Amino acid sequence: MAIVRALRPDETMPEAVLADYQARMEQRPALPPASTPGLGRLVLETDAGPVGLLVYQRPPGHPATAHLLFYHALSEAGGQVLLAEALAALMRWAERVVASGRPADAAWDLGRWGFDRLERLTMARDLAAFAAPAPLLPNGYLATPLVPAHVPDLVRPALSANAGTIDNQLLPVSPEDVERRLADFAAGTIEGPPVDRGASLTMLFTGTPIGAILVRRCSPSLGLLDDIFVAPEHQGRGLGHSLILLVLRTLRADGAERVEVETARHLGAYHLLRRLGFTAVAERPVYFWLRLG
Repeated sequence: MAIVRALRPDETMPEAVLADYQARMEQRPALPPASTPGLGRLVLETDAGPVGLLVYQRPPGHPATAHLLFYHALSEAGGQVLLAEALAALMRWAERVVASGRPADAAWDLGRWGFDRLERLTMARDLAAFAAPAPLLPNGYLATPLVPAHVPDLVRPALSANAGTIDNQLLPVSPEDVERRLADFAAGTIEGPPVDRGASLTMLFTGTPIGAILVRRCSPSLGLLDDIFVAPEHQGRGLGHSLILLVLRTLRADGAERVEVETARHLGAYHLLRRLGFTAVAERPVYFWLRLG
C-alpha cells in the first residue's frame, strides 16, 4: 500500500530518492533546508519505505501559491502516484501551482496533470562585430547610471511594464517586492551574478525616472540583461531600443564579448531584441496552472 504524507521538520529526506535523481540527471537537487519558511515536503511511502519525494514552498507574500521545487520517485508508476496524490492535496488550499524544470521521466510531464506550458527563451548577441553609434534620445529624455535615489519612482513603471511577463504570471509581485528588488540592485547587494554598475541605467524624463535597464556581469566576457522596462505612457519612442544600444556599447567597451537575455516569444521585447541582432540559443520549459473559481 502506498501513502503520501508530510515529512516533519526533524525528518531527513529519503536519500535513496535523491541519489536516484542524481544518477539519472547527473546533478543533485539543490533544496532549501527544512526550516525555510513556507517549505513543505511530501513523501510517498510503501511497505518497503520511501519511494518518492515532492518539495514545495509557499513563496513569501503568496500564501495561496504552491511552488514545486522538486519531485522524483524511484519508478515511473511511483512518480504518477506521487503527483496525483500530492497535487490533489495541494489544490485543496492552493489557487495556483507553479513549477519549473525538467522531470527525470517523461511520464511525469506536468502537462498530463492539467498544467499549461510556457517557455523561457534565452537570446544572445555577439559583441565582436557590434559598432552601432550612440542613440539620439528624444527631447527631455536622459539615460544616467542607476542609483538608489531613483528606486521609488521606478516602482510603478516596473510594475506596469512587466505586468504581462512570465514571471508575473507565475508569481505576481507586490509594489513592496519590486521596490526591494530594485533597491538591492541599485545597491549592488542582490543575490546572483554581480551588478554591472556601469551598464545599469535609468531613463529620466525631465529629471523623473520612467524606466531602467538592469545589467549583471556573469564573467568579464559575458553580460546579462536582467530586466528592461519603460513606463507604458513613454513607450513607442524608441527608449527601450536606446537603452539596449547604450548597454551593448558599454559592455563592449568594457571587454565583454557576448550578452544574453531571457525573454519569451509573446513579449514585445522579443521582437526588439531580434532587430538588435539577438538570436535564440536555448529554450527552457516553464509550467504553471492557475485554478479558476
